[in-house]
Amino acid sequence: MLKIVLIISWLVGYGILVWRAWRWAFVLLVAVLPIYLIRLKIGGLPTTLLELMFWLLFVKWLIDKIKRQEFSAHFWRRRHPYPFSSGIIWLVLAAFVGLAVSGFSWSALGIYRAYFVEASLFFVLAFHFFKNPLNRPLVWRALAGSAIAIGLISIYQWINGEYWAGGGERITSIFPYPNAVGLFLGPIVVLLFFVAAENLRIKKAKEAVILGGGVILGLAAIVLAKSDGALIAVAVAIWLGLWGLGRRGAISAILIALAGLVFLGYNPQEREN
Repeated sequence: MLKIVLIISWLVGYGILVWRAWRWAFVLLVAVLPIYLIRLKIGGLPTTLLELMFWLLFVKWLIDKIKRQEFSAHFWRRRHPYPFSSGIIWLVLAAFVGLAVSGFSWSALGIYRAYFVEASLFFVLAFHFFKNPLNRPLVWRALAGSAIAIGLISIYQWINGEYWAGGGERITSIFPYPNAVGLFLGPIVVLLFFVAAENLRIKKAKEAVILGGGVILGLAAIVLAKSDGALIAVAVAIWLGLWGLGRRGAISAILIALAGLVFLGYNPQEREN
């Protein structure tokens, strides 16, 4: 009962924020992405607190669009098409066929809604949000804040020996199992790395430090979780990204590769795994 009261209270508060400051509501949604861990059922349909927050955000955006008559035929002819729109439409339709094959079960509906419909609609929201260059740093900071928080919790667990019950002296931070740390933080660390590097290049030191903190603590969490797959994926993604940036990037990529080889050389356990 208490859980339901807390969820309703959170949604009411978030709904007020959505209505009064949609921009900041979007940033908050990005900052609390791990809130997907809070799961519930509505009428037998599985959902998460994050999904409910998303729908509040989307409905307000849709209402504003309708008020501004942005779905009128005149506006529709002048609009700029969304990138990857054709591919997204075909993907959603193909997934719907799979949903039909499954017999429209509740679990399949939940997966279809979360992984295809909501993901596509969030892409639309993000596309509009990112049109304003002033909004972009807010998202990077939100992601960095999330990575920093998870990293600090991970370090706290490591210092206090609060390891995963499954063994291996692996931390889990706020997640139910260690590899979830890498699955969540891996893409964020790569993204923040390049955004921080760009901020450093254009001499935005304060921004680079904030995002760099997210990279460092995010990596620390992945290392403490011993999520080897995520570490390899992060290293390869950064390596490929640097290699594609030209001569200086290629040199940095080579140095990262050498550092990785040295790491493996001095950590036979990692090499054996």
